[in-house]
Amino acid sequence: IPIGTVGKEVKLLPLFFSHGINEQQTIAYKMMETSLQDKICEEFLGRLREYINQYYLPHNPGNPQVIEALEEKMKKLHSLFKVTKRNKCPEFIVLAEQIGRD
Repeated sequence: IPIGTVGKEVKLLPLFFSHGINEQQTIAYKMMETSLQDKICEEFLGRLREYINQYYLPHNPGNPQVIEALEEKMKKLHSLFKVTKRNKCPEFIVLAEQIGRD
């Protein structure tokens, strides 16, 4: 919970990323059928970006190092998303989770 919000209403933004790493995902890649997974991830990448722009950045203007680190993580997440369209990439889910907790 953000500092200064104890006892106050806090808005939450649920995010859902989908990326399989088991044998069923291997089959999906071989059959080139990951369109639903890709669509889910694209939608929530956009929602995560909106959240960062509307909430996170305006509330952290005096900390350029934190903002720069977050932007670097977002760039990496987008590049990993491109990888997930062709290969298993557990790092994508781990990084998405880290950004969500930052």
